[in-house]
This record gives sequence, structure tokens and C-alpha cells, in this order.
Amino acid sequence: MLVALLAIVVAAPVAVAGLGLAAWATALRWGTVWLGPIGGAQAVLGNGLVVGPPVATVSGVLAAAAIVLTAPAVSWLGAVAVGTSAAFVVAGPVGADGAAARVAGSVVCIALALGVSVAPWRRTLVVSAAIAGLGAVLLG
Repeated sequence: MLVALLAIVVAAPVAVAGLGLAAWATALRWGTVWLGPIGGAQAVLGNGLVVGPPVATVSGVLAAAAIVLTAPAVSWLGAVAVGTSAAFVVAGPVGADGAAARVAGSVVCIALALGVSVAPWRRTLVVSAAIAGLGAVLLG
């Protein structure tokens, strides 16, 4: 499960809580946290940003933000892993349809995660991740 691997990457209890809440919000929205079924649903229904009611879209964006905000300090590999995972939540992991949106989502989320990984105020960002994850669950 991707969340367990990311928990090892971020290695901070509050960040792991943010990841867990983001996974819970994803499960509420898509019915699973596994990338295959989420990608299949997005291949059939469309990109996660445009599928469903606006509240579900906001929940997905908050879940992705929670994941991005858990990027480990000064680790570009960790930031790439976290950013790519956040892009999967928003834009889906598979399918040729909407490939440009998936690539754009990956680039944006990775860039944000790289920025988070070098930010000097890590504790604030990690707490923000947990808050964003909680918001995603409440909206999901």
C-alpha cells in the first residue's frame, strides 16, 4: 500500500497522520486506496479534478495538499515520491486519456513538494498536512 511506503519516507508521526487522513479521504471518495482501481475509475469517469460534485473535488485537492505538505526535509527523492503520489490522487495514475493533465499534475505536485522539502518552517507545514487531511476527510 502506497501510504505505508510514504509513511516510511516521511518518518514523522504528525506527517504520517496527515498521510493517513489523506488516504482515508481518498477511500471515502473512490472506495479504495489502491492505485489500480482509482486509475480505472478515473480512466472511465475522467480526471479526479472534474469528476463528481465540487465538494469531492475540494476533498481531493486537500488530500493531495496533505500529501505534498509531508515532503521530507531536504530530500529530493522523497519529494519526488510524495509529489508523484499527490498527483495520483488528483489526476490518476494510468491511462492515455488525459495524459497531459497527469503530467502537468505530476510536475506541479513534485515542484510543490520540492519547495516544501527545503522550507525552513517544517513543523508548521507538517501540522498543516494533518489539518488538510482532516479537512479532506470531513468533506469526503
